[in-house]
Amino acid sequence: MRYFWLELYIIPSNWGIPRGWVGTNPTNQVPKIERPSDLKHRDRAWTRAEIDAVLQAAPKHLALPIALGVYTGIREGDVLRLPWSAIKGGIITWRQSKTEEPLSIPIHRNLAPIIEAAKRRHVTIVVGKKGQP
Repeated sequence: MRYFWLELYIIPSNWGIPRGWVGTNPTNQVPKIERPSDLKHRDRAWTRAEIDAVLQAAPKHLALPIALGVYTGIREGDVLRLPWSAIKGGIITWRQSKTEEPLSIPIHRNLAPIIEAAKRRHVTIVVGKKGQP
């Protein structure tokens, strides 16, 4: 798809045609490439082996946020802002930043030891190498 820059926004040309921003989409005539049926999907759930491999290979300061994302489904931005006070009695409770929806998720058995092993160096759970959020 072709894009046009407009005041720091990327505008797909199919979006721009009905709005009068562009006249044609030069990519309309480009044939789509068929995806081989045996090719793994990129946007799919990780297997248990893949999760284990990533968590074992990740530096300590990245393993915790990765595990929080994998085992809770919390959005990246919410994981990065999640405070230690959100964890009580085996439950993670927070308010989604996107929807303001209050949510509570039981801590997964594989996530519990990762949280327990984490050092509490800041109000937020996720901190970088220097101990800052």
